[in-house]
Amino acid sequence: MLASIICLLEFTFVDRMDVHTKEDKCISRDQTSSSSEASQSLQMDDYHCELPADLEENSYPARRIYTQARLRATFYPKFENEKSDLEIRKRMIEVVQAEKGVLEVTLKHSGSLFMYSGDHVGAFAKNSFGNLYTAVGVFTLATTFQEAWRDQAAQKQREFNKYLERNHLCVSMELVTSVLGDHGQRPRQDYVVVTAVTDLTGKPEFFATPDLIAFCRQWRLPTNQVWLFSSRKSATSFFTSYDALCEEGTTTTVSRTLDEISDISVQASKSHTEAQGEILEGLVARIVSPKSTERLQKVIEDFPLVVCKGSRKLTPQSGLREICTQHMNNETEKIKALLYNAGPDMCSNWSDWSSEATSISFVPKFIKATALDHITLKLQEIFRVIWSQRMRIRTPCHLREYDSEERKALYRVTLHVLDDYAFRKYQKEMWY
Repeated sequence: MLASIICLLEFTFVDRMDVHTKEDKCISRDQTSSSSEASQSLQMDDYHCELPADLEENSYPARRIYTQARLRATFYPKFENEKSDLEIRKRMIEVVQAEKGVLEVTLKHSGSLFMYSGDHVGAFAKNSFGNLYTAVGVFTLATTFQEAWRDQAAQKQREFNKYLERNHLCVSMELVTSVLGDHGQRPRQDYVVVTAVTDLTGKPEFFATPDLIAFCRQWRLPTNQVWLFSSRKSATSFFTSYDALCEEGTTTTVSRTLDEISDISVQASKSHTEAQGEILEGLVARIVSPKSTERLQKVIEDFPLVVCKGSRKLTPQSGLREICTQHMNNETEKIKALLYNAGPDMCSNWSDWSSEATSISFVPKFIKATALDHITLKLQEIFRVIWSQRMRIRTPCHLREYDSEERKALYRVTLHVLDDYAFRKYQKEMWY
């Protein structure tokens, strides 16, 4: 079973010396002449990339191949499960008491990880891209904009995509739906909740909670409920309350209790009770910056929560369920219908859903190629360590685009880590 993914990245291989004359190109949805509903069944087939056999077989000398790589999606590491609960609690309380951090608590919405980096950059799931999970995510995100912005939705979708791509941002969300399976409770609505925003300009940097809340309120994206505990007394009260409520506490009871004992509370723009139900999967607790309390209070004042009443009448939540029911026995048609109904302003590029895995041996080729910038050089270093230590990973590689005139091939690679031990082994190697 796959343990995790560190990242998704795109990389380009360029041969600077040879000129290829074969007319190979990719056709995008923007190049098709018809945009009518009748063209829906053809759109996914309109993406076709043919790679010359000599390039795919890696027959060129490494000195003649140049590469540039970019991270496209990454997410928070797994929860700390190796130490005992008592050890973790004690350490958290000590940090809060020393005023070196603040305890932050949020609700755990029960869904699937969905990451979005813009229309032309891509949509990703935890273990993959270009499948039903990401199509459902794109459709649900499009619906979110329609609910929040109504008549302005199309314009805001375009602006949002441009903003993410220009600033190299990846938005991580919990995707909660009734069509991808559930954790014991069928959600009342199909929705997303933003859990992280990552700046991928250089080394990945996650937004602090105040910045995340401000970002989401500017774009009217759903946020979680947040509680901060900044003193030893309040932090201890949280753990005591958790022990009392962990077995039978419902969303309403838990939320009411945390409102009473926390030092600051931020209202969620998407109510867990209304959207998912009373069954609560759990709570997420972590230590954040000691400045969070003051900064979060200012964000609440500067960016008031906007609630669009009556918006559900414009975009009924049953839309996703109806589409999936209509195409229950054909996943390909289901994906086409979801992307089509998401609309061209949210999803104009369907290439990820039509690309196929290539036979290229990615890691050796990537390591040997000449890096065009510092980011690529650092990524090569990571892969060199992973490859040399024979860590258990998988790197499925998809050809996304090929330019015959420039002799340039654009690939998308998913880094699967098959064993959690690989993380510790990697850290040890980098330490020395």
